[in-house]
Amino acid sequence: MDLDQQVAALLPEGVQFTRTPKDAAAITLRHLATHSSGLQRGLDHPVQKSNNSYTDFDRSMFYKALPRAELTFRPGSDSAYSNLGYGLLAHCLELLTGRSFNDLIKEFIFVPEELLDTFVLDQGNADQLTRLASRYADSGRDRGRLEITERLVGSGGLVSTPSDVARLGAFLLRARAGKEPLVPADSPLARAVSYRNEPDGVVVSFGWDRGGTRIPNTEDVQFPKKNGGRAGASAYLLLSAAGEGDFAVAVSLNLDVDSDEGTTAGGIAREIMRGLLNK
Repeated sequence: MDLDQQVAALLPEGVQFTRTPKDAAAITLRHLATHSSGLQRGLDHPVQKSNNSYTDFDRSMFYKALPRAELTFRPGSDSAYSNLGYGLLAHCLELLTGRSFNDLIKEFIFVPEELLDTFVLDQGNADQLTRLASRYADSGRDRGRLEITERLVGSGGLVSTPSDVARLGAFLLRARAGKEPLVPADSPLARAVSYRNEPDGVVVSFGWDRGGTRIPNTEDVQFPKKNGGRAGASAYLLLSAAGEGDFAVAVSLNLDVDSDEGTTAGGIAREIMRGLLNK
């Protein structure tokens, strides 16, 4: 694949790409991967036949919703997190390869890194459902199993365990250090794991949340992180910053949390990292 390939050229003929297709014609796969496409954060329209499974994707519904998307800035001129952008990126990979995103992520990520407890959530899969943790409100009320509506698999949809997420973090640390055989030093993927603190800010490559996070006693350094969640469920991956050791911390919670009290997955991860770094 060519990272600088235009997204509009990959979509079927006749599919309008955003409300302003002339402006959106400049969006490339690289823009999607670096959250610099200008696409809005998400689509408030159905893209699936079913409202509770990531695996039941309906292309026709997505193509009908895509013309309603808006650009919040000129492609490449800024960056802002976009679930729509990453969902579209995964779909472009499907169009380029003729394979499902689920198959691709298994072959290139899950199997090589032995992420045996990570998969695309399928509400029709009884084996998966029996392993899902119950979700709880802060009052103790059981929220039931996780359900996902009107989403694109590339912008989420994976369920996992903290052990697997930490294993993924270790893979990223090895790649960052040039010690990961699966990631040649001069490859796009090697650049994808870069995350550098520069005098004028953080330089972020593919996928990471822009800006990172800080932990107590290291306020001048921003740490790479990625988080996600739904009501009653959240997960957080935190890596040590370059020059600050080699640690990956993964935390997941199955209850509603109070962000003001710091009892979030991120708050807990930062405290663990602080201990690992003896800060």
